[in-house]
Amino acid sequence: MSWQSVKTAIESSKTVLEIFAIFVGGFWVYQNYVESDVPALELRASVNSELSWEQKTPESCLAEYTVTFKNIGKRSIDLEEQPTVSVWLRDLSSGTGQVQYLNPHDLMSGDPIQKAKLQSGDFNYHYPPDVQDTVTITFSVPNKPKEIGIFYIQFNPPKSFPLRWHEKLLKFLHILSIETPEGWSDYRWGFLCVDDSKEKDTPEQSDNIIKKKG
Repeated sequence: MSWQSVKTAIESSKTVLEIFAIFVGGFWVYQNYVESDVPALELRASVNSELSWEQKTPESCLAEYTVTFKNIGKRSIDLEEQPTVSVWLRDLSSGTGQVQYLNPHDLMSGDPIQKAKLQSGDFNYHYPPDVQDTVTITFSVPNKPKEIGIFYIQFNPPKSFPLRWHEKLLKFLHILSIETPEGWSDYRWGFLCVDDSKEKDTPEQSDNIIKKKG
């Protein structure tokens, strides 16, 4: 075998290895994009809330339900409408005296005692990444410490959102699938007009504000 033949074989092998390296590198980039970047393209938001009782009288108090909506994704969220707040009151005075599991979803079954869509301007409609809004919603409630008030807020997602040109291509190739979320919600519940933060040190008082994120 002549030197020229050996040289040609080496160059051919080098070319094959370079093509293989490009293929492996491209596959790695694709895998990294699908596993890391594609999920981040979905609409992602967090909703957190706090519940406090203000201006208490023997007859009533004000329930201040403070809600924070934040875009935690990598693409803007454009809400098409204001969120809806629902309120349920549940009387626990006829309890069995035993330990009971209070299922918040059971407590929120049936029609709420109050349901209202917030007014335009309460929350913004456009949320770039990492932008948030905090709004306090106030209700007048009866001063009945043996009843629980459940406050629930629901943000509906946009019906559609624009895709960038490369996202349209990936969707056409069935590589990308971005689903519209069902929405974002959160709720708080606590005994009416009982503020645990101010009376925790008294022996008669326990931790009455219970939080659950949705």
